[in-house]
Amino acid sequence: MKTPFPSAREAGFAVLALMTVMLTASSVYLAGHFTDRAGERRHQSAATKAALDQARQALLGYAAAYPDRVNPRFGPGYLPCPARNRRGIAGSACSVTTGSTLGRFPWHTLRTNDIRDSSGQALWYAVSQAHRYNPKLEPLNSDVAGLVMVDGEQTVAVLIAPGPPLAQQHYRGSRPAAAEQFLEHQNADGNAASFTRNPLTTPAHNDQTALLTRRDLMAAVETRVLGELAQRLNMFASLNGGRYPWLSPQRAAASASRLSEVGQREGWLPFHYFDPQRSIDAQDSFAADIALSWELNDATVSLDDADGLIPQGCLSRLPCTALAGMELAVALAGQATCLWWSPDELVPPREVARCELERAQRDGDWAFDYRVSFAIRNDAPNLSVSPPTLARARTRSVVVNQPGQLGALPGLFIEISLTVSHLDGRSAHMSLSSNAATQGFFAVHGIPYAPDVNHGELPAWLIRNGWYERVFLAFAESDCLARLECLRVEISRAGRSPTMHGNVRAVAIAAGPALPGFMQRAADSDIAAWLEQGNRRAGDRNEPFSVAPASSLFNDRLRIIERLP
Repeated sequence: MKTPFPSAREAGFAVLALMTVMLTASSVYLAGHFTDRAGERRHQSAATKAALDQARQALLGYAAAYPDRVNPRFGPGYLPCPARNRRGIAGSACSVTTGSTLGRFPWHTLRTNDIRDSSGQALWYAVSQAHRYNPKLEPLNSDVAGLVMVDGEQTVAVLIAPGPPLAQQHYRGSRPAAAEQFLEHQNADGNAASFTRNPLTTPAHNDQTALLTRRDLMAAVETRVLGELAQRLNMFASLNGGRYPWLSPQRAAASASRLSEVGQREGWLPFHYFDPQRSIDAQDSFAADIALSWELNDATVSLDDADGLIPQGCLSRLPCTALAGMELAVALAGQATCLWWSPDELVPPREVARCELERAQRDGDWAFDYRVSFAIRNDAPNLSVSPPTLARARTRSVVVNQPGQLGALPGLFIEISLTVSHLDGRSAHMSLSSNAATQGFFAVHGIPYAPDVNHGELPAWLIRNGWYERVFLAFAESDCLARLECLRVEISRAGRSPTMHGNVRAVAIAAGPALPGFMQRAADSDIAAWLEQGNRRAGDRNEPFSVAPASSLFNDRLRIIERLP
């Protein structure tokens, strides 16, 4: 029996079914093909992002370690110039004017491998003129904005992965190849300070970028600053029986030095820094409670004592016995007006210290008025300047020991006068001054001591870059646990409950860049213009200091210097 031919309708259904199967198979193939391509692009983008992140971390590490790796005279925060060739060696200097702030990533200088994107292309790099390592800008701190613009946003540096060559990029192998053979449009227009992210979805743009923002950079730099400061303050405390220096209540210093205020435990960093470029006459005087001692032989003594109240040579040494056994000036001490410079920073003969002290002393019907003026030069023989000791905490001493004749330049000028008077009208006056034949010693103790830059107790860059204005300090007594007066620090972390630490003895807080919408900062502005949240507490022991994730409302960086067990 013959099988009948299918009808036209049946044949049509068969063809339609076959076409459906074929279209379905094609769709599955194409979907898989495009899915693979999309997955490949995502993989390539992720690999390139990892390369950019590695380069970005290398820049942060370099900036934080700049004083150690490159030049100890300058602080952290400086970034290398781009490389001008493929060897990865940073240029010795760079400038937007010459276009040299844009170039290859300086991988050799940064001690990394030759970091490349997923297409095997070397990275490009542009740096802000405010943060380049040559010529340097000072001061460099958290208030210095980046000068590289990326889509209108200020940033410190930009890293660019060029991706595979586009149709118009035929000459990447030439030496040196121009930027337009690797980068596109605004990234290659010759403006070394203005760039764009260039979305990857546009066929004519395949640059992939990563930004190094001021917040990123300052997070690393402030961590380094606080670590350096903590180390130096701990060294200070070790010389002072566990005591930290008194602080300054003034945020801004009016001079090249800023002295502490006795009893001040919350405030700003005190320091002494003699700038040899600054005139001695421009240095600022300060009040000091000092104590003097001396023994001077062959000094010039004049005496006006018709009533025989003071024996000849009485002021040559202490104690001085006169007036029927009464001791005069056994411990001559009082508040003086002083100037102080570091002897190592001056070419002899220059003054190291100069003070004037007046002291009125009463004993019954007797009155004793002292006046002491002295100036010590750094050509004085056997001049010694001592740092703090356990016996003399938070102060320095200057001693001149002159064993023999000094010739025409004594290096020590002293005038000491004593007037003695009695209610019955008797009086006497004696004065002593050093001359070229003076021998012996003269010592001044108790000059207020702030950490000294010139003697290496603080790095000079910490002062030159203005970090002393941007770091707030707070200390508690060593027995604060027993007295329930320790500092408290509340630490907040994303997704976790805050933790409270109540056994903290010393903290340092670095004020980050100025936040939008907050108070305008000025030299004399309130602490609220610098710090956020509980860090504005300034003296309120009931309010803890704050540690929190960086945000648009908080960017303080806190370092616990000492935590008690």
